[in-house]
Amino acid sequence: MKVKHLSAKLENCRVERNLLSDKFFAFKVLDKVVERLGMNFIDKVYYEFQPEGLSVIYLIKESHIAIHTWPEFNLVDVEISTCKDDSDVEEGLRILAEAYKAEKIEKDYWEYNLPSIS
Repeated sequence: MKVKHLSAKLENCRVERNLLSDKFFAFKVLDKVVERLGMNFIDKVYYEFQPEGLSVIYLIKESHIAIHTWPEFNLVDVEISTCKDDSDVEEGLRILAEAYKAEKIEKDYWEYNLPSIS
């Protein structure tokens, strides 16, 4: 089994500032990522920071997706991890970057194989 892990920083996000703290906007974007990547949603948790900012974690059957926002810096931190072979984590990143209108993306990607259990 191959595990794919992508971690990214979306910088200079030009979406309306209030959307960086809007859980419903985040849910809509993350739902699109889950659907487009063919993942299986299990549950979500979130935390709304005061006066602004948001953390959302989606638990999926194949692993997880997380975002953390810093509206004061126009920044979104992203993590997508999956063991589903045909899930394109780069496509997930493109969806998030487009939704948050990121002008710059810094990312790390790695994958590793887990041994088969006989």
